[in-house]
Amino acid sequence: SGFEDTLNHALPHRHTLQKLIKNKGSITALTKEIRAALDLSRDETLADVNTALYEGRLSTPVLRDMIDALRAHGSSRDLDLANKLEHALPIAQGETWEEIYLDAFLNRDFEPRVETYAITKSVNNARPDIRVQFVEEQNRILPLLDRRKAHEAVERTEALLIVTHAVARLYEAEKTQAGALDFDDLIARTRALLERTSARWVLYKLDRGIDHLLVDEAQDTSPEQWDILETIAEEFTAGRGQREITRTFFAVGDEKQSIFSFQGARPDLFDAMRKKIERKTKAAAQKFEEIKLHRSFRSSPAIMEFVDL
Repeated sequence: SGFEDTLNHALPHRHTLQKLIKNKGSITALTKEIRAALDLSRDETLADVNTALYEGRLSTPVLRDMIDALRAHGSSRDLDLANKLEHALPIAQGETWEEIYLDAFLNRDFEPRVETYAITKSVNNARPDIRVQFVEEQNRILPLLDRRKAHEAVERTEALLIVTHAVARLYEAEKTQAGALDFDDLIARTRALLERTSARWVLYKLDRGIDHLLVDEAQDTSPEQWDILETIAEEFTAGRGQREITRTFFAVGDEKQSIFSFQGARPDLFDAMRKKIERKTKAAAQKFEEIKLHRSFRSSPAIMEFVDL
């Protein structure tokens, strides 16, 4: 189900993705920008990183010296580490080698083992160079693993862009053939309409204008929807229109109740838009009210106190 879930997550953003791909010229060009953002050189590959990880490893003589020192001066914990290092000695490059070798230097969360699995004081007193070599190898490994993650992120992102773009084009073709629009199309086409013409003309065609805007559950409004609402609201504060009527913008919401982030909802924009509309309303010498609801009729004081905390 992972593939289907990934597509279902990506497709609601297809208009944004298609616009981005069009602006960059191609998915390849967009991928190059992603590589640059992750500080990956143009020529380096995932295989290059894996090779560097293997070829830069501690040599067999160095590892053997570390093993002998850990066994000669260490505790049971040092002996455990020595066994891990010895286990990694004869392994050729490959997934098995990596699992065994990295297990000696990093824990399961890929964090430095010396932090939680420190070489003991007795070993450090007898051979301080052992700890230095161990830490230096950890410090060599970690940036390489970060770069590998970055390469994997780029590869997976490019693959997702290719598949999403292809599926979106097939989806658009089927809708065109059926003469159908979906909810996202309504938002995208309304934005496009308002971008290429004046909002005043659109409002005039909508029965000579919209007098009142009511936005319920405003915390679940997406940036694209706010763009439409803001464009329409611009006319409310633009001055006197053809009809003598006070036009109003009413929005109600609660950031704590936002549940539609998967559809692009941005609860932080609720407060940002409130401030913007307040500024424009007052600049037009119109009335603005912010009404806070301090009483909940759907819960108990104990639960509300817990939520507030």
